[in-house]
Amino acid sequence: LKAAYPWIPSTNDLFALFVGRGLELSKDGGYVAAITSRVGMFLTSFEEWRRSVLLDHDLLALADLGEGVMEQAMVEAAAYVLSNRPRDKTRTPIFIRAVTDNDRALTLSKAITALQRGEHSPHVFTPDLDRLAKLAGSPVAYWVDPDAIDVLASHEAFEPLYGLVRQGLATGDDFRFVRGWWEVPSHRLTRSTALDGGRDARAQLSRGARWAPIIKSGSSQPWFSPVLLVVDWERDGERLRNFRDANGKLRSRPQNTELYFRPGFSWTRRAPRLVPYVVPAGCIPSVSRYQAFPSGDPYAMIGLVASNVASAFCRFYGEKFLWPNFLVDNVKSLPIPDVSDALVADLAERVREAVRTRQEIYRHLEPYREFTW
Repeated sequence: LKAAYPWIPSTNDLFALFVGRGLELSKDGGYVAAITSRVGMFLTSFEEWRRSVLLDHDLLALADLGEGVMEQAMVEAAAYVLSNRPRDKTRTPIFIRAVTDNDRALTLSKAITALQRGEHSPHVFTPDLDRLAKLAGSPVAYWVDPDAIDVLASHEAFEPLYGLVRQGLATGDDFRFVRGWWEVPSHRLTRSTALDGGRDARAQLSRGARWAPIIKSGSSQPWFSPVLLVVDWERDGERLRNFRDANGKLRSRPQNTELYFRPGFSWTRRAPRLVPYVVPAGCIPSVSRYQAFPSGDPYAMIGLVASNVASAFCRFYGEKFLWPNFLVDNVKSLPIPDVSDALVADLAERVREAVRTRQEIYRHLEPYREFTW
């Protein structure tokens, strides 16, 4: 399958295969109509499919429908019609947006009636596909004003100019290697290294400390999220780096280790909006909670990432529109505007104050490490 259809992200994505194969089987000038998952229009992993199949052929119309359309399938759906001929750039495809509506049938009916009568409908869009292609990954964000697309595309992305975004450690067996911080001897915990950017954490783990904070699960909230878990990283993760199955295959995945213990920010992966929070120095990122490592002041960058514009942009790539999954590539490609030094300083101070306010709440609650009552 991969050899025949090199544009599929994986052979599990059968809808992409069906649409591509349907175009091959149709007669010259024929059409393929499909109701499938809508993720093909947005996820970065489907970029090649979008370019080679969806947008390279003549897309006549698409209805963006959301959840509850296909029985037994907990996915957001889209219905669309493609010709097997190359895209006619003189004709604009029609998009009908019903992804957030409760009565999709009524929305579709009203939109089609408006089209037939030549009337305006807030649910009908005729996007410029070439301008949409300016965005990294070419998501089909058809509802966005073309001028806004141009502005977003004109800014440098977060990575590589403003920092790095990476996945972290996968232990392969959390029950073996991860604990609540109160479950281990206190003298085997690393101590705060906030003043040296986390450099001393490695030294501590080489001379008696065994457990380091890991950013994994737990409550994630704006600005500050308490770190409850620790991971066995004694002697640079010696036990984890040698954790193998009966056949000698490594079960753990200690990736991007050169970035461990550096400060930055993480975020809630699945939420209605992008919710960043500070990660202090001395922590290890995990495979389930990604981390960004800004090259400048992380507090100022958190202020930018917390904006409505950042949330709206990352929704272009969301697995689901109402409950997106904000992945590493989404934050990597986030456009960062040129802002004044005064605004950077103001953002940083506002976020610092918000972090202090959130921390104060946990000073009165067990079992958080901030507890000092």
